[in-house]
Amino acid sequence: MKKEFDFEIFIPSYKRAEAKHTDFYFTDSLKKITTFVIYKEEEEIYKKYVKGVKFFIIPDGIKGITKKRQYLIESIETEKMIMLDDDLRFATKVKNDSIKSGYSLIVSTSEEIEQCFERVSRELEKYAHVSVLGREGANHYFDIDPFENGRY
Repeated sequence: MKKEFDFEIFIPSYKRAEAKHTDFYFTDSLKKITTFVIYKEEEEIYKKYVKGVKFFIIPDGIKGITKKRQYLIESIETEKMIMLDDDLRFATKVKNDSIKSGYSLIVSTSEEIEQCFERVSRELEKYAHVSVLGREGANHYFDIDPFENGRY
């Protein structure tokens, strides 16, 4: 059964068509709502290597990731936009009593990745911006729920 989502994913990418991209870990349902943001000059090679996603051609004059992201915000009409780097890997924190922190990071399943984006979507109902923690330091335990502490 194909899932329906209430958000769109945008992945700016440049000169990395042949790399293993963030979408490699996505289910078909997530790929369906994913758009790679590329320059016209790279369209052919990206379409050769990146399958199951859409493409958005950014004008040549828009250089740098900050300007690309701003252009997307100003150009795309969607209620919920998730922007991702093109080289992400996903990990899930699990309980592990055999190590000091009590938690380990394991490679996320596609279903866990979907669940993560579903939670981000729910949080976007309350907040204008939502961030997902990078792996660095994510195996440390903090006795707080960042969604409840008022900073996020």
